[in-house]
Amino acid sequence: MFRHIDQLTSSRQTVGMPKHDHPADVEALLLDPNSQIRASRDESACGEGAWAGGAEAVDVFLPRRDRSARRVDPDGYTTVEGLSVALCRLAPIACILSPGERSHHPDGHECHSMPWLDAVTDMPIPGWEEGCEQLSEVLDRHRITLVGPHLLSQSALPHLKIDTNLGDGPHYSIFDVWFHWMD
Repeated sequence: MFRHIDQLTSSRQTVGMPKHDHPADVEALLLDPNSQIRASRDESACGEGAWAGGAEAVDVFLPRRDRSARRVDPDGYTTVEGLSVALCRLAPIACILSPGERSHHPDGHECHSMPWLDAVTDMPIPGWEEGCEQLSEVLDRHRITLVGPHLLSQSALPHLKIDTNLGDGPHYSIFDVWFHWMD
């Protein structure tokens, strides 16, 4: 049901579609040395689209609609379990992260983890099948390809310099190239 680059399947034909719309073409884009260099400089790799944002990184948190994964702790923090989706602003790709929690306090304090490579997972996620299906439909509608841990864990070009809180340079991964940001 969803386009996932690690599976190299597509839910639509490639005739008449932009070159980067097919998962194999997206993989080629992400591994292309010139595209990696542009992305490491925080430059768009393939023009404009629904995925192209501003200078800020995009991390979408999707809790359960029925509020069943929400609890109020004795210290006043409300903690919610959900899925995080990292949307790349340099290319039409996204990755889904293992279920996690976010907490907020009425005084304005918040706690949540940053997206990182070890949290990237494949879909569907057990217990989250309906949400994964809905997510894949939205991404597909916006022509955004879901990229999984197999591709994102590959090594990036050696000697790239990436300004990021998420990576452990000097040896970066494909995830670091495309999903980097500073706090």
